[in-house]
Amino acid sequence: MANHVFNEVEFRGPAGQLMMAADLFQKMEDCIPRNEEGQWPPFFIEAPKRFFADIDVAHLPGSLKVDYQTDWIPNPEDLVTIAVHFDLSFESSYIEHGNGYYGACRYQEGKFLHAWIEDDDLLLIGYDPGHEHYTFGDKVFKYQGECHNHILKEKLDTLEKSVGYSRSR
Repeated sequence: MANHVFNEVEFRGPAGQLMMAADLFQKMEDCIPRNEEGQWPPFFIEAPKRFFADIDVAHLPGSLKVDYQTDWIPNPEDLVTIAVHFDLSFESSYIEHGNGYYGACRYQEGKFLHAWIEDDDLLLIGYDPGHEHYTFGDKVFKYQGECHNHILKEKLDTLEKSVGYSRSR
């Protein structure tokens, strides 16, 4: 798959619903013959915007973590369809270095929040070669990915506040 987008999602919800979602992703991964582009859930009314490929499922206590790839662009709207189908919430992030896609989203209680790093954000990231670390504002990060995650978390938290939405509800 050219220009892979690496997606990571963590679903939360009732144990039974998480088990059903885990089963869905495992069946998609085990699907034979595989479609070259990837797989998609059978309950989608129409084909999703992006196929799910190279799926890796980890069922953890209280959550379900799924890593997968899409081609060219991420598919957060498809994650919302899955979350609604299984009555789950999720947090997700994605990265595609070639086109510079760095984003994250949250879905809970019917509310979907999506943030991404823009060129203006990238201009605010500094690098200190002497200390081999990245900076953003007054924060210091050993790795660029940690810096990206911090920016995305700040953006999502700001969105939550602006819409009067709190994960603590």
